[in-house]
Amino acid sequence: MEPIEFLKQVYSESMAIVGSDNAIKSDLDPKIANHLGEILDRSESAKAVITVILTSTVYKVLNPEQDIRNHQTSIPNGYSGRTFDSKFITPFLKSVKFPAMADSGWLTRSLEQKVPYDSNYSGAIRPDSLKTAFLETIAFIQKGKDLDKVLSFLFY
Repeated sequence: MEPIEFLKQVYSESMAIVGSDNAIKSDLDPKIANHLGEILDRSESAKAVITVILTSTVYKVLNPEQDIRNHQTSIPNGYSGRTFDSKFITPFLKSVKFPAMADSGWLTRSLEQKVPYDSNYSGAIRPDSLKTAFLETIAFIQKGKDLDKVLSFLFY
Protein backbone atom coordinates (compact mmCIF):
# COMPACT_ATOMS: atom_id res chain seq x y z
CA MET A 1 0.00 0.00 0.00
CA GLU A 2 1.21 3.49 -0.76
CA PRO A 3 2.10 5.62 2.30
CA ILE A 4 -0.56 8.30 1.69
CA GLU A 5 -3.30 5.71 1.20
CA PHE A 6 -2.16 3.91 4.33
CA LEU A 7 -2.25 7.16 6.34
CA LYS A 8 -5.71 8.04 5.05
CA GLN A 9 -7.00 4.60 6.02
CA VAL A 10 -5.53 4.70 9.55
CA TYR A 11 -6.72 8.27 10.05
CA SER A 12 -10.27 7.45 8.90
CA GLU A 13 -10.42 4.38 11.13
CA SER A 14 -9.15 6.40 14.10
CA MET A 15 -11.71 9.14 13.55
CA ALA A 16 -14.49 6.56 13.38
CA ILE A 17 -13.45 5.19 16.80
CA VAL A 18 -13.38 8.55 18.58
CA GLY A 19 -16.35 8.79 20.90
CA SER A 20 -18.52 11.81 21.42
CA ASP A 21 -16.52 12.71 24.54
CA ASN A 22 -13.29 12.78 22.48
CA ALA A 23 -11.58 10.67 25.14
CA ILE A 24 -8.64 8.61 23.97
CA LYS A 25 -9.65 4.95 23.93
CA SER A 26 -6.75 2.54 23.64
CA ASP A 27 -5.50 -0.74 24.95
CA LEU A 28 -1.95 0.29 24.13
CA ASP A 29 0.72 -0.50 26.73
CA PRO A 30 0.18 2.14 29.48
CA LYS A 31 3.85 3.14 29.56
CA ILE A 32 3.88 3.89 25.82
CA ALA A 33 0.48 5.56 26.07
CA ASN A 34 1.95 7.89 28.73
CA HIS A 35 4.94 8.64 26.50
CA LEU A 36 2.66 9.37 23.55
CA GLY A 37 0.56 11.57 25.82
CA GLU A 38 3.68 13.56 26.71
CA ILE A 39 4.51 13.94 23.01
CA LEU A 40 0.95 14.98 22.14
CA ASP A 41 0.79 17.44 25.04
CA ARG A 42 3.78 19.21 23.50
CA SER A 43 2.74 18.75 19.87
CA GLU A 44 2.44 22.45 19.10
CA SER A 45 5.87 23.32 20.49
CA ALA A 46 7.53 20.05 19.47
CA LYS A 47 6.04 19.39 16.04
CA ALA A 48 9.28 17.81 14.88
CA VAL A 49 9.10 15.13 17.56
CA ILE A 50 5.57 14.07 16.66
CA THR A 51 6.50 14.14 12.97
CA VAL A 52 9.50 11.86 13.52
CA ILE A 53 7.38 9.49 15.64
CA LEU A 54 4.69 9.30 12.97
CA THR A 55 7.22 8.92 10.17
CA SER A 56 9.07 6.18 12.02
CA THR A 57 5.87 4.30 12.78
CA VAL A 58 4.51 4.44 9.24
CA TYR A 59 7.89 3.52 7.77
CA LYS A 60 8.20 0.53 10.14
CA VAL A 61 4.71 -0.71 9.21
CA LEU A 62 5.48 -0.48 5.49
CA ASN A 63 9.10 -1.70 5.83
CA PRO A 64 9.15 -4.05 8.84
CA GLU A 65 12.74 -5.17 8.22
CA GLN A 66 14.11 -1.60 8.54
CA ASP A 67 15.70 -0.52 11.83
CA ILE A 68 13.94 2.84 12.08
CA ARG A 69 16.44 4.07 14.66
CA ASN A 70 18.86 4.40 11.73
CA HIS A 71 17.03 7.40 10.32
CA GLN A 72 19.62 8.61 7.79
CA THR A 73 21.28 6.93 4.84
CA SER A 74 24.63 8.07 6.27
CA ILE A 75 24.06 5.69 9.21
CA PRO A 76 24.89 2.05 8.39
CA ASN A 77 21.73 0.22 7.27
CA GLY A 78 19.83 3.51 7.43
CA TYR A 79 16.96 4.96 5.45
CA SER A 80 16.05 8.55 4.65
CA GLY A 81 13.49 9.55 7.26
CA ARG A 82 13.63 13.14 6.08
CA THR A 83 12.78 12.23 2.48
CA PHE A 84 9.93 9.91 3.55
CA ASP A 85 8.58 12.63 5.84
CA SER A 86 8.82 15.40 3.23
CA LYS A 87 7.20 13.28 0.56
CA PHE A 88 4.42 11.63 2.54
CA ILE A 89 4.00 12.44 6.25
CA THR A 90 4.17 16.24 6.43
CA PRO A 91 1.88 16.75 3.38
CA PHE A 92 -0.65 14.36 4.91
CA LEU A 93 -0.48 16.05 8.32
CA LYS A 94 -1.09 19.43 6.72
CA SER A 95 -4.03 18.04 4.73
CA VAL A 96 -5.79 16.98 7.96
CA LYS A 97 -4.77 20.11 9.89
CA PHE A 98 -2.56 18.14 12.30
CA PRO A 99 0.47 19.92 13.83
CA ALA A 100 3.14 19.81 11.11
CA MET A 101 6.49 21.26 10.21
CA ALA A 102 6.92 23.48 7.16
CA ASP A 103 8.92 20.79 5.34
CA SER A 104 10.27 18.03 7.60
CA GLY A 105 10.78 17.17 11.26
CA TRP A 106 14.33 16.19 10.42
CA LEU A 107 15.31 19.80 9.79
CA THR A 108 15.30 20.47 13.53
CA ARG A 109 18.81 20.46 15.00
CA SER A 110 17.85 18.32 17.96
CA LEU A 111 16.65 15.54 15.61
CA GLU A 112 19.04 15.76 12.65
CA GLN A 113 22.07 14.22 14.38
CA LYS A 114 23.85 11.60 12.25
CA VAL A 115 23.57 8.93 14.93
CA PRO A 116 20.84 6.36 15.64
CA TYR A 117 17.88 7.22 17.83
CA ASP A 118 18.92 4.97 20.70
CA SER A 119 19.58 5.41 24.42
CA ASN A 120 22.90 7.13 23.58
CA TYR A 121 21.27 9.73 21.35
CA SER A 122 22.93 13.09 21.98
CA GLY A 123 20.32 15.40 20.44
CA ALA A 124 19.16 18.22 22.71
CA ILE A 125 15.46 17.37 22.90
CA ARG A 126 13.96 19.47 25.69
CA PRO A 127 12.57 19.06 28.23
CA ASP A 128 14.20 15.82 29.39
CA SER A 129 10.79 14.21 29.83
CA LEU A 130 10.10 14.75 26.11
CA LYS A 131 13.47 13.25 25.17
CA THR A 132 12.73 10.19 27.31
CA ALA A 133 9.25 9.85 25.81
CA PHE A 134 10.68 10.19 22.30
CA LEU A 135 13.49 7.66 22.71
CA GLU A 136 11.38 5.08 24.53
CA THR A 137 8.64 5.41 21.91
CA ILE A 138 11.20 4.95 19.12
CA ALA A 139 12.48 1.80 20.90
CA PHE A 140 8.89 0.53 21.14
CA ILE A 141 8.23 1.23 17.45
CA GLN A 142 11.40 -0.61 16.50
CA LYS A 143 9.99 -3.78 18.08
CA GLY A 144 7.23 -3.64 15.46
CA LYS A 145 4.36 -4.53 17.78
CA ASP A 146 1.05 -2.69 18.17
CA LEU A 147 2.02 -0.07 15.58
CA ASP A 148 -1.61 0.27 14.51
CA LYS A 149 -2.43 1.17 18.12
CA VAL A 150 0.37 3.76 18.19
CA LEU A 151 -0.95 5.43 15.04
CA SER A 152 -4.55 5.32 16.25
CA PHE A 153 -3.54 6.80 19.61
CA LEU A 154 -1.76 9.67 17.91
CA PHE A 155 -4.64 10.40 15.54
CA TYR A 156 -7.36 10.24 18.21
